[in-house]
Amino acid sequence: MKNIGGEIDSHETKYYEYATDSGRSSLKLILKSLKNKTFLIPDFTCEIIIKVLDEKKIKYSFYKINKNLMIDFNSIKKQKNYEVLYIINFFGNYQKLPEKYYRNKILIEDNVFLPKIENLRKTKNWISFNSLRKISSISDGSIVKSTIKLNSREITKQNANFVKYKNKGKKLKFDYLNGNFSNLKELDYLLTLENGEKILNKQKKIFHMSNYSYFRYFDFLNNFEKELKIRKKNYTLLQKKLKKYSLLHHPIFPSFFPILHPARNDLKNYLMSKNIYLPIHWPIIKSVNNNLYKKIISIPVDSRYNEKDMKRISKLIINFKNNL
Repeated sequence: MKNIGGEIDSHETKYYEYATDSGRSSLKLILKSLKNKTFLIPDFTCEIIIKVLDEKKIKYSFYKINKNLMIDFNSIKKQKNYEVLYIINFFGNYQKLPEKYYRNKILIEDNVFLPKIENLRKTKNWISFNSLRKISSISDGSIVKSTIKLNSREITKQNANFVKYKNKGKKLKFDYLNGNFSNLKELDYLLTLENGEKILNKQKKIFHMSNYSYFRYFDFLNNFEKELKIRKKNYTLLQKKLKKYSLLHHPIFPSFFPILHPARNDLKNYLMSKNIYLPIHWPIIKSVNNNLYKKIISIPVDSRYNEKDMKRISKLIINFKNNL
């Protein structure tokens, strides 16, 4: 007969879990546990990843990412001497990856564009992390999930210094955009946010995720389904309108709609003249060669925006003429 009542039981998790202040801090935490390992990394990546690998004196070589942001498996086949395969699920779209490429290897899954982390491949030697500030209004926070035990003593149990500037800058931006204070200027929040970014770039230690961001993360998860619905709607509209430039992928959780444009820099400047400021993922890295760096630009699709906004951006991009 089934027992009823008493405390709710729970099973032991198969994974080790950690929280840091940022994606780069999570990567540093991971690398401290993978010393003297040889990495294979994508040739389309964030410059921060290269800097952290160099800082930790990690040996690495590159494999190719195609223009659809998927892995070129032939370029991995040519690589024999790697112990760690580093993959990026660009913009929340899972890479198709046959097991033979990571069997008997350590797989690092970069999920900076995803709010939740799952070991969907059921990989034995697996580590993954995200970056909450890249996909939400949260100022800091990165979740690490791993089948390999990492040294949590490396995480300083206090807030990173950049967080207070990011929180302040985001609040100033909200007040400015909503006209809460007549004396506020756009430069007020831009400089504050930029100051926070400069402090983060100089940061050496690994910090814990702030309590404030922890609770904002809970709020984010509570509204997850509503947020996801809006993002998918915006993404689908852009997919229809900008099919010519689309990378034709289907993310689990859309944050951006990336496009390839032959005159990307001119397009970016043109859109800025229309008060549309689109990010570039990622700026060119001198030591890395991939044509994506020169052509990619990203359109945010989160719940700040609606169908009208997506149609406006689409129309401007479609009608844009390169005058060069």
